[in-house]
Amino acid sequence: MDADPEAIRRARKEAGLSQAQLGAPLLTKQAVQSIESGRVHPSHRSLSHIAERLGVSIEVLLREGATRADGRIRELQRLYEEHRYTDVLVLAGAILRTDVFDTRRRAGAHYYSGLAHYRLSVWPEAVEQLIQARECATAVPDPWLVAETFDVEAAARHELGDPSAAELAREALRRYRGLERRRSDVEARMLENLGRILYRRGEYEAAERYYDEALDVMGAVRALDSVGRIYHGLAGARRRAGDLAGAADLMRTAIQLYKVEHELPDGGEVSLAKGENDLALILIELNELDEADRLLTSALDRFSKAGVRQLRPYVLHTISQLRQKQNDIERAFSSAQESAELSRQLDLPIPLAEALQQLGDLENAAGHARRADVHYREAIQVLRAADLAERAVEFELAHQKVRRLRRAGRSEPA
Repeated sequence: MDADPEAIRRARKEAGLSQAQLGAPLLTKQAVQSIESGRVHPSHRSLSHIAERLGVSIEVLLREGATRADGRIRELQRLYEEHRYTDVLVLAGAILRTDVFDTRRRAGAHYYSGLAHYRLSVWPEAVEQLIQARECATAVPDPWLVAETFDVEAAARHELGDPSAAELAREALRRYRGLERRRSDVEARMLENLGRILYRRGEYEAAERYYDEALDVMGAVRALDSVGRIYHGLAGARRRAGDLAGAADLMRTAIQLYKVEHELPDGGEVSLAKGENDLALILIELNELDEADRLLTSALDRFSKAGVRQLRPYVLHTISQLRQKQNDIERAFSSAQESAELSRQLDLPIPLAEALQQLGDLENAAGHARRADVHYREAIQVLRAADLAERAVEFELAHQKVRRLRRAGRSEPA
């Protein structure tokens, strides 16, 4: 929420409450302090709690000119922030069925439906909902929402391997920067998204520039989750460039930011688990296996508590790599197989392909060339069936490398 820190501080003092009293029992004193200083943008749930404690409406605590959505759209926002994506879809569906002539409300319902589908990894439906949200927002008109639909659609198409993702992300940024009234955290999020898309395409230097620009745009007022994601992305770019020590430092910074966000009751759990998994990947390469093991155990536990099954296959894949490095081949096979089975159940092509490739690596290291090739080929087929042509080419090149090494009498993973 685009809250006014001074309005919150002034209302708290007029009410005669300390920061600890204002936050209790939902927020810590430190969380209220961060909100009042403007370092953190509160979620809808956090700002609603503050407004209730102060006996004022939530609108009184917003900056002048901040978007004031109606009650049903605010409820969608609250559900989304609490990661209750299925509930978002139910409420958005009800709004779309009943509010046939309210174009503004339909724009919000389509937008949050698109966001929820994106978080649930149902990317084609996310794209469809975001396109409809954009049509409604254009009719209203709401150019701010139009720009945001381009940004989230770019993220969804990126997951689908659609090469148009980068252009959509650039269009989102261009449109948003053309608006008179902008929020630094939204602009930074768009920069971070474009950087992430370029990073996946192998344009590492350009990606780092966008990540750095995102930090500059945010300035002193930074949304914790956005800053964490930026450092997270920078860590990935450093890892791909071969700077493992630098990557580990950046990822640890991201995790510290996620931990601060995690102190708020409605944020941080999933981001923190992702950071732990990706730091473990770096530590495996640095041969710091004990710490990697602890991080992966924590990541699995966090995903279980958050009820996010879609991300569990990624952690199982990392665990398989760890077990292989520890020469615990039986458990490495077991984790890779579990990752593949869960990915099939959830219809997640990328983690399925990665798990199959890992099984191929394990079979190849054990000297079972034919079984390894079956896994490699199936991984490539999965990617092609999902229209992930670029990733399929990447896996094909890795398979070719494995076969060349076999002919040379060596065995290395793809």
